[in-house]
Amino acid sequence: MNSKSKYTVELNDYECELIVNHCIVFDKLKATLTRHSQREGIHKVKMTFQEIHDIAGWLAAEANHATSAELEEDLSNLYETFDALEYGMRRNEQT
Repeated sequence: MNSKSKYTVELNDYECELIVNHCIVFDKLKATLTRHSQREGIHKVKMTFQEIHDIAGWLAAEANHATSAELEEDLSNLYETFDALEYGMRRNEQT
């Protein structure tokens, strides 16, 4: 993977909130996630492969330690989204 390549990830307001509140994100990515959505609650966020990978790991860990079943499910579902993105990116690199 090219470490500087950016990939567009579409997230809703709640998903952005989950990432900001339960993952470690910095600088431009954090600013993008906390900015108001521009189109009907959807954020188009540019992320590197490493950021996608790191967020997937944080989401999995946070889901395992969630304080409620609802939060665990929300974090797990978002983890699955990021895991699928990462998997697809790795497969595309191999072809």
